[in-house]
Amino acid sequence: MRFYITGGTGYIGSSIAKRLIEDDHKVAILKREHSDLSYLSEIEEQISFFNYSGTYRSVDESVGHFKPDMALHFASYYTFDHTPDDLDTLIDSNIRLGLYLAEALVQHQVQYLINTGTSFEHFTNCDYRPVNLYAATKQAFQNLLEYYSDSNKISAITLKLFDTYGPRDKRGKLIELLKKSIKTKQEINLSGGEQLLDFVHIDDVVEAFLVSVRLIQSREAGFKQEYGISSDETLSLKKLVSLIEEIRGEALNVNFGVRPYREREVMVPWSDFEPLDGWKPVIGLREGLKAILN
Repeated sequence: MRFYITGGTGYIGSSIAKRLIEDDHKVAILKREHSDLSYLSEIEEQISFFNYSGTYRSVDESVGHFKPDMALHFASYYTFDHTPDDLDTLIDSNIRLGLYLAEALVQHQVQYLINTGTSFEHFTNCDYRPVNLYAATKQAFQNLLEYYSDSNKISAITLKLFDTYGPRDKRGKLIELLKKSIKTKQEINLSGGEQLLDFVHIDDVVEAFLVSVRLIQSREAGFKQEYGISSDETLSLKKLVSLIEEIRGEALNVNFGVRPYREREVMVPWSDFEPLDGWKPVIGLREGLKAILN
């Protein structure tokens, strides 16, 4: 098959691209002109790259040139606490680009789209209550996508992700920060640490997208569904630190209770989601942490 990917230079998108290449699929990636391609260094020569100029035309022409069978949409801009300076980027990355992609797929008769959402759209386990503006803009695109699926122009699956982690992760997320502190002995000041966390290994995330690729092709035109991609196991931040200390056999230089909880801190992850048919996480947190910490 031929897969057109947005956000393919990032950690999750590049992991999917690598797996698709390994499985002998053709992959095109839409990217910014000066995107960092380091995640793709092993497969860069096997990928067709197209530059996104911020215009519909750049998306339309690349879809028309590559002629994909399916699109995978990972591109987004994340910030937990936005400022006014973030508004244009949030709109451009999380709404405008997705809309351009959906329209280009319709124009070139590409029926299938796998989209990426976030569990942050469901603060306090509500059907819809965004934790922050990032989550609100992700949902805004899904609302636009509703038109394309309802009119039978696109079949769409949205996978709503929780925290993700794995080897070679350079995003500066929590596990990577704790891992770095082991080497540097740098002091880290944290909140009270009672919030529950849900970590899904990147290999399980990749498998969830591959299951979705198969699932969407078996459904009728205009199919639209959203699924939560959860590890099915949560632990507090305090217990995460204790687990890392146990695996490493040494204490981390961590101070709990120094920083306040963030406004709209997610204390309990979303749990009232539709599970993805045919997928379950395989790599437990202890196993995944051992692999990247040792």
